[in-house]
Amino acid sequence: MLYDSEYSCTIDRIRILFLIFSAILGLGGCSDSQDSQAQRNQKLDDAREIAYEYMTIGHIDSAKYYYDSVYSNIPHPNKIEKIQRHLFYGAGYYTQLYDASMQIAHLDSIQYLTGEDPDDSQLLSTLILSLFLAGDRHFEVGSYNKAFKKYFEAKTLMPRVKDPCKRGHHQYRLGMIHYKQGLYQAAKNYFQSSFDLTANCADDFPEYALRQELLNNISLTYDRLKNQDSSAYYINLSSKLFEQGTKKFPQHVKYFNRVRSVFLQQAAQQDEQTGNINKAIYKANRAYQYLIPEDALYENTQELLLYLVRLNRKNGNLSQALRWYRALMSTLIKLPNPTIRREALLEYSHIKGMEGEYAEANSYLSEYITENKSLRLAGRSAYHIDFQEEFRNFEDQKIYQALFKSSRYQTLGLIIIAIFALLVIVITFLFIRSIMISGRGMTRLEFLHKDLAFQNWLLAGSLADLKHVNQQMDHLLIMVAKGLRGPAYTIGDYIHKLQTLQSSDPAALELLQMASQAHAQSQNMIEGLLGPEANSQEEFQITNLEQLIRDSVEQSKFSAQKKSQTLHFYGDRGISAPVQPLQLSRVINNLLANAIKFSSQHQAIEIYLRRTEQIEIEVRDFGIGIPPEMLGHIFDKVADSNRQGTDGEKSYGLGLAFCKEVIEHHQGKIWINSIPGQQTQVFISLPMINS
Repeated sequence: MLYDSEYSCTIDRIRILFLIFSAILGLGGCSDSQDSQAQRNQKLDDAREIAYEYMTIGHIDSAKYYYDSVYSNIPHPNKIEKIQRHLFYGAGYYTQLYDASMQIAHLDSIQYLTGEDPDDSQLLSTLILSLFLAGDRHFEVGSYNKAFKKYFEAKTLMPRVKDPCKRGHHQYRLGMIHYKQGLYQAAKNYFQSSFDLTANCADDFPEYALRQELLNNISLTYDRLKNQDSSAYYINLSSKLFEQGTKKFPQHVKYFNRVRSVFLQQAAQQDEQTGNINKAIYKANRAYQYLIPEDALYENTQELLLYLVRLNRKNGNLSQALRWYRALMSTLIKLPNPTIRREALLEYSHIKGMEGEYAEANSYLSEYITENKSLRLAGRSAYHIDFQEEFRNFEDQKIYQALFKSSRYQTLGLIIIAIFALLVIVITFLFIRSIMISGRGMTRLEFLHKDLAFQNWLLAGSLADLKHVNQQMDHLLIMVAKGLRGPAYTIGDYIHKLQTLQSSDPAALELLQMASQAHAQSQNMIEGLLGPEANSQEEFQITNLEQLIRDSVEQSKFSAQKKSQTLHFYGDRGISAPVQPLQLSRVINNLLANAIKFSSQHQAIEIYLRRTEQIEIEVRDFGIGIPPEMLGHIFDKVADSNRQGTDGEKSYGLGLAFCKEVIEHHQGKIWINSIPGQQTQVFISLPMINS
């Protein structure tokens, strides 16, 4: 038994449904002031509650007359008030009279008032709920195509709803629709989604009742899916929520009695499944006792009566079974239900057979078979419809209607196209005429184009001349460097021999050291001008890089000491590589000289030698750094010639260019990372020895 507020149709459930609608509408209006609007809303609220009290005691017409008398005294009802009135009739008054056509008429009036595509979020949610309710009414009377059309329209509008509480209400309606189709997995998903979305909604009775029903419905869908553990889990949650509700909303006695009846009937069904029929009969009887007399008119009560007939018949209590059967048939006169009537006929046939009245049993069995066949034929159109396929059909119809609507404008479109084509022809004619008139101008442009081409030819010749002059300058520089190379080496030898002599004069040793540094700088400049091609005569040798770097550090200590700087070497041992020792030493010396030059006094300079996938050498200083705009061309010749060291040392701009050429000659890479004012890191990567 699915516990649905709309399908149970008790007065309490109708009242809850109206409260949910009122919450969605916000009871807003367009009257003169907020105070007067509040008074009007209060009048309608009071009238509705009194009308429902009349319905509770069976005075349905009195409920209508009273509500109409209050509504007629409201001057110039606004849209919200009109929607409330149609809701009272469509989901209240005519529900009690079982007049589906009038219910549908009033629900359609709500759709007319809100419009097909309202911008207001409250009206949008109201429209969606009215579409679901209208679809339910169409479904009940067998108008399945209209029902699915209403459902499709509601589902199409749902993505536009942003409020999670309102979305939860709509998801609940979709769950009910899928459950009626026997699509229990989809129904379960919609019920769970609705339960999650309404978790933080208003802490009032309508929202509580909805969540209570959702837990019960989720349990029932799990039961239909043969997942008894999950069904029991949600029944337990529903029971806990029920106990909380009885304490929080004690005034809703009828509602909680009905929930108790549902719980007892579900417990009875579980006892029946385990074979404990007597216990099941006891719980089913208690379930019926909780229902108020008016509930005898509703579908869920009819299901409970049919269940009592079945239980007593199975237990052999034929007199009790007949008593419950007669009570059931009396309700079917006021509330026809073909499905329950068919099952009641089958039960009565079984009872008569057990009593030995086989002729009467056979008569009722024949009637059951006839009605069962007609219900199966009707059921094919109701319960075997592919929801997704139906929604796709309606989507196709919607597209077709849009195309059909647009076809009315095709004639006008053709006329517009013809006018446009004529304009194009006229414009084209005028354009061609203007071209013919401007022919002489085109001739002038052609002459200018030829003149520009001639000027380009002259510039190309000048560029070739400049390139030739540049090559001659490079050749001249190389010749000068080669001429200076021999004397420079001779001077270096003399300085080295003087340094090896035993001298006790510190001043002389300092002068020799300074001369050695100046000679090294001059030699680096000469080698930079010559490039690695001129130095390619040096052979590659397997060289201990740790010792090579230590020698370079030792040679640079004198310059570092002049600025009170310290050199620190951190290197892995046993690293060797095929290099040109002299060229690589000059690279290291050059990098150390730059680090000393652009570092302030008392700063440290660090040299690292590492072995990873490549051999990596790093020279790191903590000096003035390199500006970002210079990093892009730092390895070009004379790129840094205008920079001075921290003590005014001059720069010639050849060192890094020479380093780059030497490292690339070694099949390696060199790059720089620098943070101005903090540090500079120069990295060299060389290939490992191939074992």
